Amino acid sequence: MLSRALSAALLLGLVSASPAMAQGQPQADLRPVAERLRSLERAEEEYYNVYNFFTQDLTSLRLPAEDDVRLQVLYAGGAGWVAIGWRETRPNRQCVIFSGDRADLPEVPGTTDGTAALHPGQPACDDTP
Repeated sequence: MLSRALSAALLLGLVSASPAMAQGQPQADLRPVAERLRSLERAEEEYYNVYNFFTQDLTSLRLPAEDDVRLQVLYAGGAGWVAIGWRETRPNRQCVIFSGDRADLPEVPGTTDGTAALHPGQPACDDTP
């Protein structure tokens, strides 16, 4: 009986320590936001390849509007960028993403519930529905 309990505890520990869990896999309502932030990342990289810096101007990135998903680039420069996204229908639930070395960015904020983006290019979203 003890070994089953120990096995279950170890498995639970491994699952909760997995990168997917640490990054806050988006709930269904935030998946479009996370996907949109990945599109933003691709657009920023293309922009950087032409101009050698990143931009806060979504119009310059030629990123068309999509349903009720809203994006805001909070910081952009030569070393990287930081953005946040949300759905207009649920503005209190957010995803964040950054690109570049965290040390070179002024700040990488967390989401509404405090979920932090841990790795460049990987959106982190609020965990609670």
